Amino acid sequence: MFYTVIPLDLLFQSNTYQEGSSGERVLRLSYRGKDVLVRQVKDTLVIDRLVSTDPQDYLDPALQPGQVVGYIPVSLKPPQ
Repeated sequence: MFYTVIPLDLLFQSNTYQEGSSGERVLRLSYRGKDVLVRQVKDTLVIDRLVSTDPQDYLDPALQPGQVVGYIPVSLKPPQ
């Protein structure tokens, strides 16, 4: 049983993409073993939010909002 004011359809979303406040797509992924929300800026991913219950994770400078996550677009990867 959930006691919340958040609509249940928002709690149980099955997709990994969400719309950001300015309309850009926000992706939830695992980075360095932690769940983060990232948004694409040109050809990089930038951390928007860290999703963790461990207070120590928020002290890690690599996981702070605004940090760039390495990203290579699929179209630029060499064929295998």
